[in-house]
Amino acid sequence: EAVYGEGYRLGVPVRVNPGDARVLVLPFQPARTDAAIGLRQLALNDEIIGHLGRLRHRGVSPLTAATSRRYLRADLDPGDVAREVGADIVVSGTLSEQTPSIHLDLRVHEVATGRAVKVAVSVNGQADVQTLAASAARVLASHLPVRGPQPDFPQAQPAVPRAYEAYLEGRYNLRHRTAERLSFAISRFEMALEWDPAFLPPLLGLIDCQTALGTFALATGADVLARTRGCVERANALAPGSRQVAVRRASLLGLFEWHFDEAAAMLNAVLDADGGDPDTLYVLARVLAHGGAIE
Repeated sequence: EAVYGEGYRLGVPVRVNPGDARVLVLPFQPARTDAAIGLRQLALNDEIIGHLGRLRHRGVSPLTAATSRRYLRADLDPGDVAREVGADIVVSGTLSEQTPSIHLDLRVHEVATGRAVKVAVSVNGQADVQTLAASAARVLASHLPVRGPQPDFPQAQPAVPRAYEAYLEGRYNLRHRTAERLSFAISRFEMALEWDPAFLPPLLGLIDCQTALGTFALATGADVLARTRGCVERANALAPGSRQVAVRRASLLGLFEWHFDEAAAMLNAVLDADGGDPDTLYVLARVLAHGGAIE
């Protein structure tokens, strides 16, 4: 469920920076009324929220990706939803896929003024959700109250389409945090890596799965460390200096190797570099709490 102030991007908590305009991104509807909302729409929603997270501390905070089933309807009134969850701006849209392109019609609704702006984004390549998300984030930023110059949203290297689809299935199942779903997620991340060995997100997903197994006592700490060691090394090779890899390495170091001071130092270094990322703060809090409990 997506809740005020603690929305979920496929399981990743989104925290609101006080003073920022609170932006709600609704799941994008299929252009055909007889089509169901699939992982592609939710993935696009997830990717755009991730990009908008870069605007935190610059006047805009993504409130929630609103992936709760209650929001997966085409007849929602943006004003009603905004008042329900406390949003200042609501982004909605429809997604249409016609080979060889993807087309996204966006609507930006300002709750206080009632003003609505419609914009359209298109990219070539039916499976390239990542490119579309980066393009959509740039367009949205120009219609949001961003402080300072307009930001750049670096585009991830597009993955092999079927690898990306497998990755999405993995992320979707990871959010459920049960032994069965985590096992399925692991199989999908491994499949994604078979199809695209240079695709970083599935490696991060494998680390997240093993961390979840250890956290919920579904695996021993020794097993978690043994299963993630190769993933961390491979991820470091693919993305040297990556914040995402560093945060996961610190999490493993603190939660399962019990090197609390070293893990906290790594996380504080990341925080100094990225200006206080909430996901990093969350991991730091877990490491410090775990260290206090052990001591």
